[in-house]
Amino acid sequence: MVALLAGLLSLWKWSSDNIIKRQIDYNSTRAAAGQISAAEEPPATYEAQQMTEKDVYLFK
Repeated sequence: MVALLAGLLSLWKWSSDNIIKRQIDYNSTRAAAGQISAAEEPPATYEAQQMTEKDVYLFK
């Protein structure tokens, strides 16, 4: 029983450390939110259509 508990604890410790390491590596390589590299075209803006009375349908 002790060997099983020790194995589960070591597996939990390994997975916890592995998740932290992967997150650090991911954060160091990803582009920041809203960042546009110089080689890319800026994204097109989204223009929503004007809502009309027929588009509103609460409790109909």
